[in-house]
Amino acid sequence: MSNNYYNDSDRYRYDYEMATLMDRELFTARCLTTYGQKDMSYLWAPFLPKYGLVCLTGESDCGKSAFLMQLALAVATHEYTNQDEYLGLKFFCNRRGVLYIATEDVMTSFSVMLNKQCKELQIDKEQLCKFYILFQFDNIINKIKYIQETKSVGVIIIDTFNDILTPHNTSIVAVRSVLSKLQFIAEKHKCLIIISHHNHKKARFGRPSKYDLIGSPAIEAKARAVIELRTDPFEKNIKHLCVVKANYLPDKYKNKSFLFEFTPQLTFNFLKKVADFDSLTVMPDYISEKVQKYIQLRQEGVKGDELAKAMGFASRGSLSVWVKKHVKTEGNTTNLYNELELNPDNKQDAEDDNSKKATATNSNITPSAVEFECPPVLPAV
Repeated sequence: MSNNYYNDSDRYRYDYEMATLMDRELFTARCLTTYGQKDMSYLWAPFLPKYGLVCLTGESDCGKSAFLMQLALAVATHEYTNQDEYLGLKFFCNRRGVLYIATEDVMTSFSVMLNKQCKELQIDKEQLCKFYILFQFDNIINKIKYIQETKSVGVIIIDTFNDILTPHNTSIVAVRSVLSKLQFIAEKHKCLIIISHHNHKKARFGRPSKYDLIGSPAIEAKARAVIELRTDPFEKNIKHLCVVKANYLPDKYKNKSFLFEFTPQLTFNFLKKVADFDSLTVMPDYISEKVQKYIQLRQEGVKGDELAKAMGFASRGSLSVWVKKHVKTEGNTTNLYNELELNPDNKQDAEDDNSKKATATNSNITPSAVEFECPPVLPAV
């Protein structure tokens, strides 16, 4: 037989190995519908699934690391607390511990934030035996595999994702390859992997979107959920948690933000309020100044080509497009309770809150925020 073909013994061995592999990897739809999972399993409902790959994104200095550390503390200490709620929402922890990969912090700065949160949350240091921290992130995939084989943690946090990529492996194919390896680890060990990422600088002015992530689009495509943490445009100690992608959530949860208070002790408290994404859009200072200039010129009677030239546009058509975008925008007054089906007994309160939007000032929290009552979510069997 030609060397280009298997001999008989090789062919038999190949067939046997492939058959064994297919027995482990090939399923029928009947098998999945009979024995598979019928409902979504959550770690923290309705934001975090119990298993899979999730991306937490946001601009720099918005509190992502503090948010992730507080979550890590809740997972690591669950064996002692047995809490069924975390920040006022349903919490289903498996008590397996957590691995935190800190790429932006050194041991000193990390311990400062850790000590602050432990003091504020009244956590005994003896309860942190299952909170593992890794500061060296070279050869990170193999390190995660080893830790999972020896420690078997339930949550892995990578803060931040870009740092574990090598400088020459930032293409879509390379990023997808790293994410696929992480996803395989999550599926094999039945754990949740959360990667922290960044948005581009102009994202804070518009509606939260899954397309605001910097770098490769493979991150948004591969992650099971993408959640944005954003600072309130009016009150800097208020943070908005926005689900911009989640294959397991209905769309009504993907255009509302959940409001949290960020305390001086670097901890978060859920305010039990939601706000429409449109309420987070703000006008940059340079556009605001230009709008004021336009209004002043119109009051002075300047119009037509003269107005377009004074505003720096080549034609009246270009000016008209800009005016429609920035000057004639109206706010959204949608009744959030009707859309989310939350707390129907207090619909009038929600309408009253929405009616205040027109008279709200910059000193208030996002004007369209209304009270939120989390619907009951049960873990999957």
